[in-house]
Amino acid sequence: KVGLRWQPSNTVMVFARVADGFRDGGSNYQAPGYPEMVASYGPEKVRAYELGFKSQPRPWLTLNGSLCRNDWTDLQLSFLTRDALFNFIQNAGKAVATGGELELAARPVQSLRLGLNVAVVDARIDRDVSNALGMRVATKGNRIPFSPRLQTSVSAAYQFKLPGNLGGAVSANLAHRGEPYSTPANAPSMRNGRIDLLTLRLGVQAQQWSAALFVNNAANRQASTTRALFPGATVTQATFVPPRTVGLEVSAEF
Repeated sequence: KVGLRWQPSNTVMVFARVADGFRDGGSNYQAPGYPEMVASYGPEKVRAYELGFKSQPRPWLTLNGSLCRNDWTDLQLSFLTRDALFNFIQNAGKAVATGGELELAARPVQSLRLGLNVAVVDARIDRDVSNALGMRVATKGNRIPFSPRLQTSVSAAYQFKLPGNLGGAVSANLAHRGEPYSTPANAPSMRNGRIDLLTLRLGVQAQQWSAALFVNNAANRQASTTRALFPGATVTQATFVPPRTVGLEVSAEF
């Protein structure tokens, strides 16, 4: 990894990084009668470029941003046999991911904190991928599995005083995730839904104990996080985000 950093002023820092990395190869389970399953797969290599800045234009405001590009060689991806009975890993040639991220944190008054995070990434396979039988299993331009184009989050937290030397806090966070695919083939049935999750929290804190009431997925949204085919490749199985969950969290120090 090589990095450069430049600070043109007391409130702004600009940086650039280039890094190389790899992930070891391995072997696949060899099921009889499945010639499309490769016996082994090679290491995955990546070169990552990043250019960004960190700034504090006001004492109460922080603004950070970056642009990035990742170039993969021999990307390791998971594929299914034609009857969906077995998974196996195969090198998928080249892939490219480009994107950017913007982060904002503000504290306009002492008791209020605001946050915003936006990330946009376009991650795609850069050439056609065929299995050991010569069948195309992914097409150039397909999106890399589990790589949503857009992810955002907005948060707000407010602290206040309560009688008896107690402190209180209320917070809300809304997180959005785009619609990623679960497989390299990008079949429509393997596309997951968008996720919009609202988390609420109300807490009380003393010197040696704290308690908080929380609500996860307050709007009770339904969206799949992963999709897969049942054996026989006729029925899709989906895993969904947990439904609305209400709970109480208590902690103490002794």
